[in-house]
Amino acid sequence: MNIGPSLAKNIELYPGKDSSSFLGEGIVNSIYLNPITENELMYIVSKFRNMHYRGYDDVNMAIVKNKLFSKHYETSHKYF
Repeated sequence: MNIGPSLAKNIELYPGKDSSSFLGEGIVNSIYLNPITENELMYIVSKFRNMHYRGYDDVNMAIVKNKLFSKHYETSHKYF
């Protein structure tokens, strides 16, 4: 017995309908980013070039790295 073809015969088709017609309206101006850990952030930022000039986003990467890594050092070396 071949189950696949038997089941395929029972699938109701919608002639003349595009598959996108079954989709709802899209969500506009929305984005989802997966959470990352502090170590992942440190790794990602460490891979950026040390630019002393500002990029198109007007962010000086050398300052970002300096602040991020100094903050990480301060919080990871506290004495309790």
